[in-house]
Amino acid sequence: MNNFNLYYAIFWAFGLILMGLFIRFYLRKKRESYYRDKFGNGLLIVFFLFTFTQNNLSASEITVETSALNLLHPSRVSTEIIHPSAWIRDVYRYGHLLPDELQIELIQNGYRIASSFNNSLVSTRSESEGLDQYIDINIFRIHYTTQGSNGVDITDFNQNDIPDYIDSVMIVFEEVYQHEIDYLGYVLPPSDGNHPQSLDNGGSEHYDVYITSLSYGTYGYVQADREIGDNPNSTIIETNAYSSYMVIRNNYENFPNTEINNLRVTVAHEFFHSIQFGYDAWEEDWLMEATSVWMEESVYDDINDCYQYMISWFES
Repeated sequence: MNNFNLYYAIFWAFGLILMGLFIRFYLRKKRESYYRDKFGNGLLIVFFLFTFTQNNLSASEITVETSALNLLHPSRVSTEIIHPSAWIRDVYRYGHLLPDELQIELIQNGYRIASSFNNSLVSTRSESEGLDQYIDINIFRIHYTTQGSNGVDITDFNQNDIPDYIDSVMIVFEEVYQHEIDYLGYVLPPSDGNHPQSLDNGGSEHYDVYITSLSYGTYGYVQADREIGDNPNSTIIETNAYSSYMVIRNNYENFPNTEINNLRVTVAHEFFHSIQFGYDAWEEDWLMEATSVWMEESVYDDINDCYQYMISWFES
């Protein structure tokens, strides 16, 4: 090949690269505009989160051992995922396949492992430790304390003998319930009221919410509890319905957004996981996470907390 042909080939190769970059940028902008105009911001979020979460999960090939190590050593985690429900679910379902020493460490740290995909190997919910107070509202039992590292702020401006933070929690759970159950018509998660007496069910058939101190950056999570199989609250027959319980923070200080808005999107997101577990606890991780983030937008459209995770996608 003479010099002229070599330069000619380099010129065209460079031109094709530039054209490819331009088309990629143009189509991304056009695609963003199309989905926003056609479906609004809510489904636009699902579209991008579908792409983002599916690519992330397939690229990293998260294994149960990776999930276990992420939970046990959160300071080493380099991911942006801040709702660890997927890791907890993996450990619950596949933890019995881990080495014995890793299983022991998980159980000692309060994580639950199911035996042969059946029911949890532990009878006590570690999240309930030290939570000496509770209040019932609608289907929920809110467990909390005002003491120690798990304590909520005791400020009580309205002097109703309930900490203002718990007042806010109660209001948010009512709002989320009304939207996800009453308005959207999703089926209630199955109750833990029929659990064997030897197992911790929070003391009643209410859906249990534990308010406690969580590791930095964690908003909350939902833990699968017992295999139900067919959710009695629905008119169809399920095979993988599970009861569950929720854990949220005792404060949302030093997080993006205001504390009340962080609480709102967390409850909207996590309660949708509770609902999902009542249909099929073993649905694909990416689908559960993407739709739970969409639910944040559906319940609280003006908060837009999830936009913070889309910046890196648009910049790539």
